[in-house]
Amino acid sequence: MRIFKYIIIFLLFANCTDKNVSETEKIFNQTLGSDNTETLNKLVDDFENDYLKKQYPETELKLAYRKFVEDVRDEKFFNRNIKIVSKKSFNLFKSSELYLELYQFPDSVWVVRNSSFDKLEDSLLLLPEIPHPYIKRRYKDLEENGEFVYGYSRKFTGIALNADLDSIVKSEYKTVDFNYSGKYMKALNRIKNQNKYYEELYNAKNSVGFIYKVLTARKMLHHNLDLNDKLNRKLVVLELIY
Repeated sequence: MRIFKYIIIFLLFANCTDKNVSETEKIFNQTLGSDNTETLNKLVDDFENDYLKKQYPETELKLAYRKFVEDVRDEKFFNRNIKIVSKKSFNLFKSSELYLELYQFPDSVWVVRNSSFDKLEDSLLLLPEIPHPYIKRRYKDLEENGEFVYGYSRKFTGIALNADLDSIVKSEYKTVDFNYSGKYMKALNRIKNQNKYYEELYNAKNSVGFIYKVLTARKMLHHNLDLNDKLNRKLVVLELIY
């Protein structure tokens, strides 16, 4: 009888907890994956407790989030020595799978002599005529069906004739890029039709990858993003901090 009572209590608690998560957030979390969602929840909790409560004391959490977004919009962090991310959270993020769902490193890098020696992987792309050497990078992604897909990027910045090509290539292997095919983008893609801001965020990131944080903050405020919503708080943390 006592065991049955515990089961009932557990089910009621689980049901109440589930109601605190919106359907849109459920879709986002499911696509992001349980481990990545757990990591993101920890990053959000740490940001709220280690930063927001200290920076904006005696302020309702929703308003503290808004003040933070406004501070990013107003570029206040460029003029103040403020530590937003704790060392604990930074290390957690950099060592997590979530980091590699947002960002990626090339698996191959090489120098192309000029654009006539380059090969377009997509027949729909147009490659400008580049007369000087430049860097080309390849990215390797594992799809859910177990197959690998490849993406490519190019840096058309001119390379000096006397440049150390080996050093340039080694440096590029360590240069992070936005992960267009990661689970974060897949999660945004699945929720993009839920409201105008999600749609604009997905389209912008799908086009250019990295977005200047000031512009992102402006968009959030322009759309009056509901900062009571847990999913929106996650987006604030990912887009404006990490």
